[in-house]
Amino acid sequence: MFVFHPGHLWSLFLLVYFALYFVPTIVAAVRRSHLVVPVAAVNLLFGWTFIGWVIALVMALIRPSGPSIAPPSPYAPQGGPILSPDGRYLWNGYQWIPAGPPAEVPPPPGPAPGG
Repeated sequence: MFVFHPGHLWSLFLLVYFALYFVPTIVAAVRRSHLVVPVAAVNLLFGWTFIGWVIALVMALIRPSGPSIAPPSPYAPQGGPILSPDGRYLWNGYQWIPAGPPAEVPPPPGPAPGG
């Protein structure tokens, strides 16, 4: 049988305190942020001030700026995009995108018509 002891309450309080204290670091790690180490440093050194904790949380929630380049898809076609059967869409390895208007095909070289 479990007997309540005041030390258990103190241990629970410390566990909850440290879990809340390191929320910015946990958020950055779960989101796989590029700023995990700086967030952890700000959180550890300045988190005891409420402003430092808020700054660390904001840093944890920031997304990287600039264009993100998707890694090559294992499903991407080797010879370039695949045209859909109706010719309206291209498969780029991730999604179907509109192909745009069909390109005009030049007539084959040869004698001019009527001459």
